[in-house]
Amino acid sequence: MKAKRKWAMLCGILPLIILMSGCFCVEVKQNVNNPGKYFRQAVRKINDLHRIYPDRRGPVSTIHVLVYDRSELELVRVIAPMWLIDAGMDYCDTYDIETDIDFDFNEIRSFKDIGPGMLVEVDGEDSRILVWLE
Repeated sequence: MKAKRKWAMLCGILPLIILMSGCFCVEVKQNVNNPGKYFRQAVRKINDLHRIYPDRRGPVSTIHVLVYDRSELELVRVIAPMWLIDAGMDYCDTYDIETDIDFDFNEIRSFKDIGPGMLVEVDGEDSRILVWLE
């Protein structure tokens, strides 16, 4: 009987794992000396989005984050579906998580209203960051 229950639990969890693995991506590249090609590719994609949606009225399903740390020569790319962000926000609301960050995390819920395209671009001394909605 226990084997059947374990098998049923595995069958219930496996589709969720497959679904999540296709929707959320974190990629870390070490020893990146020239991150320019990654940022040029991202900027081309963002420019295409701005051409397709010049008034930024369009569907948003994904948030993309590209970060380069010059001191560590590390490039991090994160792709997350907006529904996962919403679920995370529901979790934060449920447990009333407090941080020392001066940012209202509930504002993240309105990102979809901004529309597809560039959200944040920072090119600092130690890092470069691109965040866009697709």
